[in-house]
Amino acid sequence: MFRHLILASLLGLLASHARAQTAVPATDTTSGSADTDDDWWRRIRLEAFVDAYYLADWNLPAAPTANSAGIAHRAFDRNQGFGLSFAGLGIAYEGEDVGATLDLRFGGAQAALIGAPVAEFVALKEAYASWRPMEGLQLDVGQFDTLYGVESADSWRNANYTRGALYFLQPFYHFGGRLTYEAEAFTLRAMVVNGTNLAVVDNNQSPHVGVQVLFPLGDAAELALGYYTGASASGYGAAAAAVDDDQWEHFVDAVLTATLVGRLRLAVNGSVYVSAPDDDALFYGLAATAALDVTESFALALRGELVGDTEALVTLGQYERLGTVTATLDYHPSKHVYIRLDTRLEVADRDLYTDRDTADDGTLRRTYLSSTLGFVVTTD
Repeated sequence: MFRHLILASLLGLLASHARAQTAVPATDTTSGSADTDDDWWRRIRLEAFVDAYYLADWNLPAAPTANSAGIAHRAFDRNQGFGLSFAGLGIAYEGEDVGATLDLRFGGAQAALIGAPVAEFVALKEAYASWRPMEGLQLDVGQFDTLYGVESADSWRNANYTRGALYFLQPFYHFGGRLTYEAEAFTLRAMVVNGTNLAVVDNNQSPHVGVQVLFPLGDAAELALGYYTGASASGYGAAAAAVDDDQWEHFVDAVLTATLVGRLRLAVNGSVYVSAPDDDALFYGLAATAALDVTESFALALRGELVGDTEALVTLGQYERLGTVTATLDYHPSKHVYIRLDTRLEVADRDLYTDRDTADDGTLRRTYLSSTLGFVVTTD
């Protein structure tokens, strides 16, 4: 029912905008411009994709889902064998001064990405209205992706197929208001929201606030610096009482991206989170990725990460330190098809991963080697 209401509201917005355009007489009836009264529909953008994979767990546990389904930072490729990560559908209207975006997600990774406590929001990745009152300024209200981090939930937008461990220690989405201001020397983004990975339901009176400033560094590099804070109860949540407004958390994020000699793409992302009660529970992470476009249809990528969670606050006790290395073969045979093979090694500071002998004697190991073959078809 809720999805029907969203679609009806979006269609109503389109219709009202079309009526507003037709109410103003055209000053040039001979113009061949595409932005005439009768072609508002040209501003509608539709997207759809399917993201499926095959996962091989080289630890060879007795239970096929022992590792992938039990590790929080591998939530998008959750089972050995074939799986459907996401099926996505998006629609957006991009007018001259108003817009609306609706983005839905289904599949095995849906609950890990969205996890909304309200049933009507379980498939809703993004749903927001936009207004541009002046050139360079945009206001968005609704549910939207986070400002922070370098990786996306959409695998084909990243250099590697699997998302890194640092990605899962960062916010996914927010519900509230967002401002974007583009100037010549920088871009400013700011938001006031309910909290971290929360839809319309907040559990305290204090909103979260966040800011990010993006600085271009020449023609081929960019630096993004971000800060995010609010009551711990509506943030990562494990450090405070459910309705406590006084204990605040602090999250700092930095992303550096660059393209060298036109073919080599680099990205470095660092994040630090401090919980408020005693300022001694924190997590931190550093990820670096290099991707080389060998040809127009073939690329190589390598990612290394180190993440820490000193009080096991975000990892829920699974580990305190973790390192990962991921090597990716990327084949892009056509504009809409992505085929990627990730081979990934993880090393934790605790016995975390299921071994082949676990069914017999309960042994675990600190290393996990896996390969994931991803296959994505998208209209984007």
